[in-house]
Amino acid sequence: MPTHSQTLSFAVAALAAALGSPAAQAGQVEFGPDNGPGPSPAIAGQILPGHNLGGAKPAAAQAKPVQSAAEQAKMKAYLASRVDRAAVHVSLKTAGGRAVDCVDIHAQPAVKNNPALFGQPIQLAPRSAQPVFAAEPADNIAEPLLDKSGAQVAGCPDGTVPIPEVTAEDLSRFASLHDFFAKVPERLGTAQAPQTAVQPPYHWGPSSQHQYAHAYRYVTNWGASSNINVWAPYTELNSEFSLTQIWVVGGSGGGLQTLEVGSQKYRDLYGDYDPHLFIYSTRDGYNHTGCYNNTCGDFVQVSHSIYPGAKLAPVSTYNGTQYEIQAQWFKDMDGGAWWLQVQGQWVGYYPRNLYNTAGVVNRAAEIDFGGEIIDNRNLNLHTSTDMGSGQFPGAWFGKAAYQRLLRYNYATTANPNIVWYTNATGLTPTRSDAACYDISYYNGDPNWGSYFFFGGPGYDYYNCR
Repeated sequence: MPTHSQTLSFAVAALAAALGSPAAQAGQVEFGPDNGPGPSPAIAGQILPGHNLGGAKPAAAQAKPVQSAAEQAKMKAYLASRVDRAAVHVSLKTAGGRAVDCVDIHAQPAVKNNPALFGQPIQLAPRSAQPVFAAEPADNIAEPLLDKSGAQVAGCPDGTVPIPEVTAEDLSRFASLHDFFAKVPERLGTAQAPQTAVQPPYHWGPSSQHQYAHAYRYVTNWGASSNINVWAPYTELNSEFSLTQIWVVGGSGGGLQTLEVGSQKYRDLYGDYDPHLFIYSTRDGYNHTGCYNNTCGDFVQVSHSIYPGAKLAPVSTYNGTQYEIQAQWFKDMDGGAWWLQVQGQWVGYYPRNLYNTAGVVNRAAEIDFGGEIIDNRNLNLHTSTDMGSGQFPGAWFGKAAYQRLLRYNYATTANPNIVWYTNATGLTPTRSDAACYDISYYNGDPNWGSYFFFGGPGYDYYNCR
């Protein structure tokens, strides 16, 4: 971990061998052991785990889900109506070939879908006064946009915003439109529990489908921010994802409401093995509301160049250059929207009228930072999907994934004015099972503030079965 940051694009451009550890300097820990040999050669578009010391695990065949005729009709109608073609000024493409439509900002899907926005001006930035976030300068965090000639462009023309295409092929990887929108498809159900008891030296990993290594705190807040280290973790199944993110949360149970942003690798959703900038927000505990990356038209896009769903590149490498993005959720005071900022640029917002007083309509009640994976228990064994870089926290900078400069916005009765970008101290680190994925959280570094390392390789023959 560096004693100072130097940005190259959106990189922390330094080799671990040349750098010191702020935590060690602060007298907290020393460098941990190397938990693995680093990336292995690419196969089928991915980096093999390489660090599962118990041996490789066989992969299962990955068939597409079966869609009913009724669901196919819903998907066809969705594709036909999602974007008003008359509002498309020009269509661009990413270097990977995905179309990105430049849509009239006043005719984008969120305006069409939210009656409260009809005829209303689109905000281009929060109304409340706040200090400029001291983000490190960074460019090219996302895959470049190209015009018809193949020339790179800075973004969509003035007055338009980028809306990435959703294709029939994208939807074909899901059994229903609801599954496409959901944080994880219903068809995958609940992961099976181990069928037989085992004796030492074997250790069953957790059988829950969602598994975490994260650090949280219940505190009234108006948003949170972090610098997120970007990797392309191995995922065993196309239906499994690995992500690192910020959660801002209010409510509970079926009334849970969240704002989420981070880096995610999810082959079924994106159609590739690359990490992508993602957002998600549920208004009812992930039951019926929410979608990834504005695909259901709930997020008002205002940036002409950065958009949810964009591929992130380049990515960090083992013992090599480390890349990160700065992201935050910002509540425009009690009466305003929830704004997303990435790399110091306002990307857009979730309108206030989507939420309620039991949730996050005015403010949030919890901040949370960390990693999450999906385990679909291929062969009824724990997944070998990586979290973070696939290394445990003790591997340290250049090997293990991290988040740093963890901050949040808060106020108290004694000090009712919102205090911006306060170091997120007092977080509680927790994990589903430290033998599979772990987290180490620290405070007080003069350059990294509050931060943590996290991750792990998942399946291990002896320790995480």
